[in-house]
Amino acid sequence: MDSYSTVFHLWEDRHKDCKLTDIMEVRFIELPKFRRAKPDLGKPLDRWLVFIEDSPEEVLEMAMREEPAIARAEEVLQYLGSFDEIRRYYEAREMAVHDEITRITGAREEGLREGIEKGIEKGIQKGMEKGTFQMKAGIVRNMRSIGVKDEEISRLTGLTVEEVESII
Repeated sequence: MDSYSTVFHLWEDRHKDCKLTDIMEVRFIELPKFRRAKPDLGKPLDRWLVFIEDSPEEVLEMAMREEPAIARAEEVLQYLGSFDEIRRYYEAREMAVHDEITRITGAREEGLREGIEKGIEKGIQKGMEKGTFQMKAGIVRNMRSIGVKDEEISRLTGLTVEEVESII
């Protein structure tokens, strides 16, 4: 959906024209979509979202002129912001949110670093196994060229007779 606001009502399942109530609705607002849209201050919802989103002062003033309740809400926020205890609570909450983001980011970076290290170790291990096999293959060819039987080559190299035969 392109709209930043969706509204749902409660309907009877079999009779879609029968709404349970006109009093209740569920409204979802996607703020990232609203931020990309140009607010229409003619709409009450857009005026309130301008207030919630901490918009530029001139936009907020226009919204408050159109919607006196927004001006009252701004006064209440200013009043509450004057209390040191409330401000400290707000700042502590903001700090906790930032700490959590930092913790998650650090954990992701640590996990990525650990994954890279294990991947490198595994790659080196596979490379060594491959190198060991290549070295044994060279030994198998040399032993065969001087007439050593496959069973004896198998016993000396630790390869199966089938592996010895596949190398040759």
